Amino acid sequence: KHYLNDVKYDEFVNDLSKLIESLDFTIVASCIDKTALVSQYTQPSEPYALAMEFIVERLSRFLDKENKTSLIMMEARGKKEDGFLHQEFLEFFNNGTGYLSSKIIQRTITGGFYFNTKWKDDNQDTYIGLELADLIAHPIGHFALKTEKTKAFDVIENKFLGYENYMGKGLKIFP
Repeated sequence: KHYLNDVKYDEFVNDLSKLIESLDFTIVASCIDKTALVSQYTQPSEPYALAMEFIVERLSRFLDKENKTSLIMMEARGKKEDGFLHQEFLEFFNNGTGYLSSKIIQRTITGGFYFNTKWKDDNQDTYIGLELADLIAHPIGHFALKTEKTKAFDVIENKFLGYENYMGKGLKIFP
């Protein structure tokens, strides 16, 4: 389960929860049920590209409304996979999506689209943003699959874009 005794582990989780609660960030997430996607669609979209499309749409709308800009950093998965997602992003960036114009995406995603490995070159340190993304992804995935809110989900729930009415805005579950 973990490498700490139960008391130390509970202290660690409590401290980590307090840290996450204190940070100022907004969650825009998407979960794709791959089994349902394949069973409902005769030619389903690639799930990672579909999730990225949903996130780009929601992030760009939010940034446009707030008159802000951002960059997108993805955790590297492999050259082939990263290349495919990069091409998909360029398609959205240049041509828009079915729901959002390229002009809005270009106006809001100005810092670029990057892939980063989780570990820095020295293999001793990690990128804090990717670590935070991992920490929030697990409870989101659990909620999407089981519609059950865990303690970890409770810690991040108010960080979703559109909280208290975040379903479909800060969290898109599909199909």
